[in-house]
Amino acid sequence: MDDKISRYNIEVKYTNGMLLYNALTDALLPVDFKDCAEIETLMEHPLKFSSKYPDLYIAFKRLGFFVDSGFDELAYIKLQNKRRIYAHNNYRITINPTLDCNLKCWYCSVGYAGAKHNRERMSDETVDALNNHIQDLATQQKAQFILLDWFGGEPLMYYDEVISKVSAFIFVTHS
Repeated sequence: MDDKISRYNIEVKYTNGMLLYNALTDALLPVDFKDCAEIETLMEHPLKFSSKYPDLYIAFKRLGFFVDSGFDELAYIKLQNKRRIYAHNNYRITINPTLDCNLKCWYCSVGYAGAKHNRERMSDETVDALNNHIQDLATQQKAQFILLDWFGGEPLMYYDEVISKVSAFIFVTHS
């Protein structure tokens, strides 16, 4: 046996004893006050724990309070994080049709001096490339969901030139 105590164990005292919690496995074990001292001692010595109480030790290990000495818990957490981020077919695209803003919105907090209405917007070539990207996500990558966020100075300033073209493309090609 070559085990170590998990670095994600947390002990919290409460009225009747102690709660042992493993943040990696989300396991929670209540321990009565009368057993606290012995459990704390045994937790510091996995070999002694496993020989004195083999069934209890197996339960503690199954719940993640002990792990194999070669197990890198932090690397495991990072791997799980990457799986949650990348192991799905959902996409979110933030589209910025323009940084231009007419500064006439009553709710806008961007009222700084010098803002210009310079009529710059996403080019037609970029709109076409965006449509091709959405098409690829839907057909080649089999996206389950594609969420479009419209962002910018005031994205609706170029509704006809950008938003309606992208929306019409999606509606015509995917309905």
